[in-house]
Amino acid sequence: MPSTRSTRLAALGTALAIFLVAASGAPANAQPEPATPSATGAAACTVEPRTFDDIANLASTPTAATTPVPDGGAPADPDVVAAVTETVRMAVACANANDPLRSFALFTDRYLAERFGPAHPDDLGSLFAALSRDPTPAADVDALRLVGVRDVKMAADDLVVATVVTENRADRYVDRLVFQRAGDRWLIDQWSPSEDGATPTA
Repeated sequence: MPSTRSTRLAALGTALAIFLVAASGAPANAQPEPATPSATGAAACTVEPRTFDDIANLASTPTAATTPVPDGGAPADPDVVAAVTETVRMAVACANANDPLRSFALFTDRYLAERFGPAHPDDLGSLFAALSRDPTPAADVDALRLVGVRDVKMAADDLVVATVVTENRADRYVDRLVFQRAGDRWLIDQWSPSEDGATPTA
């Protein structure tokens, strides 16, 4: 996976980052992280994909307002932590697979309606063009790696806030993600870079 800041998970993948997060996450100092699932190679991207038509329909739907989510809250229970971590693990795998439709299956309808709506009129066409090309998975040396999912807190009954640490061969990044419950899954609803102000690690 390319090492530039515009092409990683929270820049979630080579082509996917163009649509999801044009800005970068804030790099973090190297530090020990809790153990997380390691199956983040392209072959581990097994989530059922969304369809382009589904995303196009969402793009024409009025976007719900973003819910302000505070950083505080009670620590999530182990089952919620495991479910949120699995969403992130799959997102990293699908980024490494360069598979945008599977990646978008891990995001809420609200997020996609906002991401492809009137404020971003070119993105739907860019996605359509990307889907006309065979995806090229990231080479192992360029792949994004999940370092840790930490500080998982319940912001509301159906909202979770977590800090996600990822890295490629050039940099390490810290991002704040908000997840919303969707049935028995937790989907990514908001993303923002952490403001650690630290220095990238080689």
